[in-house]
Amino acid sequence: MENDNPLIWIGGVPRSGTTLMRVALDAHPDIQCGAETRVIPRMLSVHAAMERSDSETTYLEAAGLTNDTLDSALAAYILTVLTRHGVRSTSGPSHLLCNKDPFTLRSMQRLLRLFPHSRFVLMIRDGRAVADSIVSGHVTIRGFDVETHRGALADWNRAMSTMFSQCMTVTVERCLPVYYEQLVLEPREQLQRVLRFLGVAWNDAVLRHETVIDQPDGVFLSK
Repeated sequence: MENDNPLIWIGGVPRSGTTLMRVALDAHPDIQCGAETRVIPRMLSVHAAMERSDSETTYLEAAGLTNDTLDSALAAYILTVLTRHGVRSTSGPSHLLCNKDPFTLRSMQRLLRLFPHSRFVLMIRDGRAVADSIVSGHVTIRGFDVETHRGALADWNRAMSTMFSQCMTVTVERCLPVYYEQLVLEPREQLQRVLRFLGVAWNDAVLRHETVIDQPDGVFLSK
């Protein structure tokens, strides 16, 4: 299956600045992101589990459902979700579609198989700060210890290792690591670096993203 849609994927461990990056890019007139879908990483996970199961694969093949068929169906599902959520009246067919579901980047290789022109922005933040943000903020993250700093840090290390490894596997041409601390200290320089990586022209709107949050035709933040 070949899909020519050039999609942008923002991810990382939650509390690592993924929302900050999403809002900044969503403020760009040529990019359309929208809030977290929640369903895309779940569908990717289900698809991966089925593919790993020999018995499931046998049943599917017996029914005439090959991996190519399932890939096509999954790609169509994802593209439908991306094109129909978070749409602004100013959006047009030339807009780059963007997704920010943090854990989608655990599936970079699969997404690149579905959408060969994908670009991934991997947000990285000091694990100690992430763990403290999770525990002190009482943030619920499936599969994470959200009660103790030690447990949250161990879970951060596990998830981050998976995503960084995938990032290196798809190569620096497709995946750009961005450090949260550098983004906060040097927003212009870091966002210029991100837009160059994405092949999108610079626009000062990305530095003024806070002015369009929850405004008409602006950037929507879910509660």
